[in-house]
Order: sequence, then C-alpha cells, then structure tokens
Amino acid sequence: LDPRNRMNDLTGKEWIQLSRSWWFQKGLGRNHPEASIELQHPAPFSFHDVEKLIRQFTKPGMTVLDPFCGVASTLKAAALAGRNAIGIELSSKWTRLGKRRIAEEVPEARVCNCTAEECLQAEASADLVTVGNALHWMESARVFENAQRWLRAGGIFAVYDRPLPKCTPEIDAIVLAELRG
Repeated sequence: LDPRNRMNDLTGKEWIQLSRSWWFQKGLGRNHPEASIELQHPAPFSFHDVEKLIRQFTKPGMTVLDPFCGVASTLKAAALAGRNAIGIELSSKWTRLGKRRIAEEVPEARVCNCTAEECLQAEASADLVTVGNALHWMESARVFENAQRWLRAGGIFAVYDRPLPKCTPEIDAIVLAELRG
C-alpha cells in the first residue's frame, strides 16, 4: 500500500470494487440468527452495505459516527472493520436494541451507543460521519451543521439512502457551494 494514502488501507482491486456509485443491497436473509434485531427496525439496512463506506473512507483505529444509528448497523460494521464507532439515536427503543445487538453480535466492539439526549459529542471527534435511511426525516441543514462540527479536519460526511426526493436538491446545493468555495 502506498504510504501517501491517508484515506484507507485498500488494495487497488478492493478500491475499484468499492468505488462504484451504486451497490446491490446485501442482507443476511430473514432467517439468519443475526438478523432478528435488525428486522425489528422499520427501515433496516445491512451492516454489509455501510461497511463498504467505512472501509473506503477510513483506516483501522479511526472513528465513525452515525447520528441516526437505529439498531446499530453502522456500529457493528465499524467494529467488524476494526474502527471505533459512536452511535446516536433519538429513540430509546432503538438505542436499547442497538446496545443489545452489539453485546450479542460483536461483544469486543469499542462503541458508544447513546440517545440524542445523552450524547455530548465533542467537536472534531470523528473521521467519518454516516447518515443512511434517515436523512429524509430530518432537518437536513441542522444535520449538515452538526456533521461539520463533529468531523476532524479532512473528515468525510457520507450520505447514503434510497432515493432522496426531499433532500437531493439541498444536498446538491451544499456540494455546489463547497465546490465554488
């Protein structure tokens, strides 16, 4: 690996596979023993999907933050990829299930899963902030503001979701503003 690569530790072959702008969702399957908690959430996604972003945009030991972590798919993916993770969730029900999921499925994980009220996330404390399947429900300007505050210099904010009819124009405007300087 080239030591100048500060973004990830992927080989060229791995990078090409992960650099596509689309993926097919890869779930565990309804009857898989590790899917029981994931399937209780109304908008589940597989930890395999977010793991691709985590591996593409961070190195082992870096910190991933998911401000809408649901039942902790991002936290599980980060732990399995050797990253630290912080999950914030508004619902105490999903926080409770997320904590149980981590304890059962990746007990060695170094993660923090808390409700929004409990979280006092420090500025510049994350290398990657991920938002998936929840952004269309949120006040996106506030989400973007908080993501900027949480990210370390050079950090990445990754938004992934199914089609984003409400947010896409806002995301496009923010990206264009950043590109224009």
